[in-house]
Amino acid sequence: MANILITGGSGLLGRRLTSILTEKGHHVSILSRSRHSSTSVKYIVWDVEKQILPPEAVANTEIIIHLAGAGIADHRWSESYKKKILTSRTSSADLIFQTLKNNPNNVHTFLSASAVGYYGHTGNVWIDELQPAADDFMGNVCKQWEKSALQFESLKIRVALLRTGVVLSDEGGALPVLARTVKFFAGAPLGKGDQYTPWIHIDDICKMYLFLIENKTLHGAFNANAPSPLENTFFMTLLGRILKRPIWPFNVPAFLLKIILGEKSAVILNGQRTSAEKIKRAGFIFDYSDPEIALRDLLLK
Repeated sequence: MANILITGGSGLLGRRLTSILTEKGHHVSILSRSRHSSTSVKYIVWDVEKQILPPEAVANTEIIIHLAGAGIADHRWSESYKKKILTSRTSSADLIFQTLKNNPNNVHTFLSASAVGYYGHTGNVWIDELQPAADDFMGNVCKQWEKSALQFESLKIRVALLRTGVVLSDEGGALPVLARTVKFFAGAPLGKGDQYTPWIHIDDICKMYLFLIENKTLHGAFNANAPSPLENTFFMTLLGRILKRPIWPFNVPAFLLKIILGEKSAVILNGQRTSAEKIKRAGFIFDYSDPEIALRDLLLK
């Protein structure tokens, strides 16, 4: 069993992953901005803005999972919030890097979240990990995010990057919001409706982190999404069928979403048909590759 340090442990993915890791017997510590009491995990206070991280946080750590970052869809993208989206990811990684560089430690693996927003809007073309980063806000954020993770290789630490799609969970994220609109008879395709949504069941993304922990030769970028990205129109139609609600036959216009959401509308209107072949070739097996099975598991418990 490993000693694992997690940033962003209070987020949707962090909470679920922490629970699964502790159930499997791993010793988990979480970097947090405030003190918590827990019998199953250890909380360590750090301050990214002041660049404060106690050296003892990494003294016995073997694996670091970096999930920290301001929510992409939590607020309108003002210039100040766009800066926060970037620095909350890169400055936190830089702080950990400097702490490892200047203090004795046993860290051999650094696993970092990234996002399929790396690729920008790619239409209906299948995209693998060799596709370059898009020259837009999210593409540049992901590029800098990954660069901050890859610096750990200079310390002889293995680095793997998970370019994550929309994480489907019944405990938060996009799915409960979309399901609520459908339940209240307000479901409709968004924008043109032909943009692809790379999705992944929360249990599969947690399983993928475990897979990368256990397979110590794997490194570099991996698309962390199910093998079957869905067009938005199909995704909404499927939600309607599962929840037994009609989906409106007209789309929510892109210009209206841009007025309501501003630049953040790119999260909805941009799509990526990202391939999962690389992680599958490495031996990973999805429990939820069928979107209907995944959605029924989460929505009809």
